[in-house]
Formats: sequence, C-alpha cells, structure tokens
Amino acid sequence: MPNCVGDEPTTGLHQSDTQKLLLFCNKLVQKNNTLIIVEHNLDVIAQADWIIDIGPGAGKYGGNVIFEGTVEELLRSQKSYTAQYVKKHLKLQTYRNTLIESLDYCINNKGMIYTVM
Repeated sequence: MPNCVGDEPTTGLHQSDTQKLLLFCNKLVQKNNTLIIVEHNLDVIAQADWIIDIGPGAGKYGGNVIFEGTVEELLRSQKSYTAQYVKKHLKLQTYRNTLIESLDYCINNKGMIYTVM
C-alpha cells in the first residue's frame, strides 16, 4: 500500500524546485516509504524505480499498458513513445554535464573557452 500518491507534483515548479522534490522523494523511499507518482516530467521518469507507461495516446487513444519495468528496460522498449523522449533527455543531460565539466576545467585551470556556432 503506498504511503504517498502524487498527481503531477512537478507542475508549475521551477527546475531547481523539481530537483528538491526529487531529493525529498528519495529520502522518503530510503525510509521504506512507497511512492506512486503520476508524472510526465522526464527528470522524474528517469529516476523512477518502476515505470508503467499507459498509452499510446491520450484520452480515447490511450488506456493500454504499453510498458512496465525499470528505466533501463524502458530505454530498450520499441513500443513506448515515452522511451524515445527519455532517451533524448538522458543524452541531453549527459551532454550538458560534459559541457559543464569542460567549462569548469577551463575556468579552474585558466584555459580558454571557445564557442563554435
């Protein structure tokens, strides 16, 4: 039985507040609480322990379980539209993290920063 149910709790939150919400959710889970969250936010989906993807579309075009499993399994799913968006999101996050690390290295080591457009 879930200890907490959230219906799109990130709606209206700034990205930094979404990260705070994720930290709070992780603390609840670490204390053996069960959370069920209905969410479209890719940060939340990418961090979930278990995903149930319902679709394939919205309203009368949905209502079927398209996928059920872990994030790793979702990334291999060929049926899920959500999988496609999570893959792109994670690639973008990896790119951003690499860019931030590179900029941090340049700034801390007094290197040059070049912008290519």
